[in-house]
Amino acid sequence: MHELSVIYPIVRMASKAAVDNNISHVTALRLAVGELHDLQEEWVKKYYERYSKDTPLEGSQLIMRRIPITFKCCKCGHEMSYTHFEFAGVDVICSECGSRENDMISGRELQIEGLEYVSSESSPELQQE
Repeated sequence: MHELSVIYPIVRMASKAAVDNNISHVTALRLAVGELHDLQEEWVKKYYERYSKDTPLEGSQLIMRRIPITFKCCKCGHEMSYTHFEFAGVDVICSECGSRENDMISGRELQIEGLEYVSSESSPELQQE
């Protein structure tokens, strides 16, 4: 249930951004979530709904974009991607050249990508964070 410790600060940050930008009602919050976080979407959404009450986020949609765990081979540049379950216990070896020298280039992300809201002019807006 580490989803609680992840979603609570995100709701607080997004709420503060909304208030600081005079946004009274957010329609959607977009998150980028790396597969290494192994967040269960069902629990994330339950906690989001609970902690967004009485904030500008109340009633808004939570949109999670999953980012695969990706390694880039230091020798040949080939990229290999894994889901959380595929990555568990795998020895990362380049499937092109067999090298064990690889750098992780994605999969650790956890960031607010933006807030969607309706402005006073009634046109949808997207604010990037």
